[in-house]
Amino acid sequence: MLEVPDALTMLVPDGWSATRNGGTYELTREGDDGAVHVSLYDRDGSRLADDEAERILSRFIANTGTSESPEIRVLRENSSQHRAGARFRSEWEGAVFGWLVFVVLWRDRFVLCPCNAASDSSVLLQAEEMFASICKPKRGIFGRNR
Repeated sequence: MLEVPDALTMLVPDGWSATRNGGTYELTREGDDGAVHVSLYDRDGSRLADDEAERILSRFIANTGTSESPEIRVLRENSSQHRAGARFRSEWEGAVFGWLVFVVLWRDRFVLCPCNAASDSSVLLQAEEMFASICKPKRGIFGRNR
């Protein structure tokens, strides 16, 4: 389990290790060719715009150098949480890489989660499961996490 106090929890399968650099966590598994990244960014607490998740992912995808325009799927769960994700491929020095990029928006912050690995790697499937499990920690009656 990756737990960032007062920010998020994410299920992480056995065998993965996490390192932290500022607000970014890199998760790797020995013997695998890819990596999962989880980065936290602050928001101002304002209402979530309907197109905000898509805009964040579009900017990130444009910076990967892919020639694809992948479909971005957006789920507006409620007024205080939106999720979006996209899959695509990129090429670098003759090698093809698969990408999964996911974003979770809350009023006070957002989480950007990219994963890249060889296009047939199981890392991409496990990243999808990890990213889908992201949630805000629940608070008890006295404001402490349960």
